[in-house]
Amino acid sequence: MTMNGIEVISENGVTYAIIIRRGFTSEKKYNFLTPAEYPMQLGANYYQAGETIRRHHHPDKNLAIKNVQEFIIMNRGRVRAFFYDENREICRDTVLEQGDMILLTAGGHGFEVLEETTLVEIKQGPYDGESDKVLF
Repeated sequence: MTMNGIEVISENGVTYAIIIRRGFTSEKKYNFLTPAEYPMQLGANYYQAGETIRRHHHPDKNLAIKNVQEFIIMNRGRVRAFFYDENREICRDTVLEQGDMILLTAGGHGFEVLEETTLVEIKQGPYDGESDKVLF
């Protein structure tokens, strides 16, 4: 089975991000991209016209969250994303465009806005202001 449009940003055995590009395609229905130990599960699933996703809900769970991960959806625009290792040294960068999605999994990150941009950010909350970030 082939899957196109998935990019993993990693250096020295550490995964910093998983990107799902706007044109993602897969011959496989379910594509779970994160290991079980991640606090967020990322799946990129593919359905044919006419299929049904059965109605359902998710029962409550008590989960311990050790590290906060962010999921960003590029609604409009372009940014250059920078990824930093545990020593706060840049290890990679890439451009994200409208329709791209990214799960930030480890290390540090920053963005240079290349065009007027709107994005949607999803993470474990609530957001407690600047005390939720370590700037460097």
